Amino acid sequence: MFASRYVLLTAVLLVLGAGCTPLALRDTGERSGASAPVYDLPQDAPEAAVEPPPPPVREAPEEISENRATRTLLAQADQLEAKGELEASAAALERALRIEPRNARLWHRLAAVRLAQGQNKQAASFAAKSNSLAGKDSELITRNNQLIREARGY
Repeated sequence: MFASRYVLLTAVLLVLGAGCTPLALRDTGERSGASAPVYDLPQDAPEAAVEPPPPPVREAPEEISENRATRTLLAQADQLEAKGELEASAAALERALRIEPRNARLWHRLAAVRLAQGQNKQAASFAAKSNSLAGKDSELITRNNQLIREARGY
């Protein structure tokens, strides 16, 4: 039984070690027997420059809703957000959502404001809610998924 465990452990270690890159031993020029060997670690490829995500798309209120009250609240939310009043902007969006709770674009807008406020869990949750209501709107789903990744720190 001990021998079979030993064989199994050896096989696992061989499989795991198969993908490892061997380290190159470097001669330091020292001839004293007391020094430990020096290994050159493999150099990783330089990281490619990562482009920041594009700024969120701000649709005109007319593109988000046909409801006049909702459009007014959206315009108000835009103005407040532009002035940096994110909490008031979120409140306007929440009022709009009381009028149209199944509007996926409103949920996305609220998620974006919550992300700007640093409320990442709520932002990811609202973007997921938007996705559940987005139907076949692939552009909105893509934007929601990008917002979720950013909120989760990916």
